[in-house]
Amino acid sequence: MVKHIVSNHPISAMVAALLFCVGASAHAEIYKWVDEHGEVHFSDTRQHKDAKVIKVQPNVTDAQKRDAEQVGQRYQRIYEQYKVEEAARVAHEKERAAQKAKLDNYCAELRKDINQIDQGYAFARIQDDGTPEYVSDEEIAQRRSKLQALYQEKCAP
Repeated sequence: MVKHIVSNHPISAMVAALLFCVGASAHAEIYKWVDEHGEVHFSDTRQHKDAKVIKVQPNVTDAQKRDAEQVGQRYQRIYEQYKVEEAARVAHEKERAAQKAKLDNYCAELRKDINQIDQGYAFARIQDDGTPEYVSDEEIAQRRSKLQALYQEKCAP
């Protein structure tokens, strides 16, 4: 069985591949066998009864190891910065969605108020003594104009 490095993020995949190449090869057992057709196979698990462990000597100098570690650290810092920026982007998107929902509710209320006026109902204000004071047609028309202007300003596409 051949192991594959799988990642959703290219930087973390590069770091994993780098670390795999530098560190893991020194400790992994590699199996080698020849099949009935004469083809040579290698695997990290025993796949065939005749498979033999082969010793793999890493050909990596200490300087190369240090360089690889520095590259890995650099990619880790880049990835950490990416995570911070991604979290900020997600938070911004959530805030925009909340603002949009608030605006959608506001626009729905404006449409509801305009529709009530358009249905020709009589409107009244309740006085301090509890008696109704009917709103004039002129006041209703002014209110409708104001609501339509707000709707056009805030809600029209």
